Amino acid sequence: MAEPGERETPAAEEEEEAPKPNKIMELVKKILPKIVYGAACIIAIALGYFLAEIVLLPMLYPANIMAQTEQLEQEFKKKADREPGEKVTFADILVNPAGSEGEAIFLLSIDLEVKDQESGDDVEARRSEIQDKLIEYYNTISVQEFKTDTLRDVIDQEILDIINGLLSTGMEVIEIYYMQRYVQHTF
Repeated sequence: MAEPGERETPAAEEEEEAPKPNKIMELVKKILPKIVYGAACIIAIALGYFLAEIVLLPMLYPANIMAQTEQLEQEFKKKADREPGEKVTFADILVNPAGSEGEAIFLLSIDLEVKDQESGDDVEARRSEIQDKLIEYYNTISVQEFKTDTLRDVIDQEILDIINGLLSTGMEVIEIYYMQRYVQHTF
């Protein structure tokens, strides 16, 4: 250090400034691990989101299932928004399922919702023919297919197509409801 009145030489200034880089290094050593830890956390969160959204969810819920869910929600909304129609009941239909060799029986009671009164009258007029086609169709379905809920919509649509094909032009069954739907094993 210089005496009073003397000027400090540049070498003396360098000696005093030398400790500053050490303070910066100490500060970097304290802060750097926190920055690295924070960045690692952000990367881990982003990676977790990517795995969940892009990899795991599509594996658990394939796009076709998501699309089917959306379609079912739309159909449900349509049904909820319309007024219920007249129903024609076909009660206690007994059917021998395909491949059961007499060891199982289906017991069905079905309500057919019709478009209007005229359609209901047409269904009533063709009751025997429709019941025969229902029995004929259910004879082609195995017990396993009957128990599988995922096939129910397919089965219902096929039944609607068969019944609507029997009705006069402009007459329509719009929905099928099961009042009873049992499988009885006769062993």
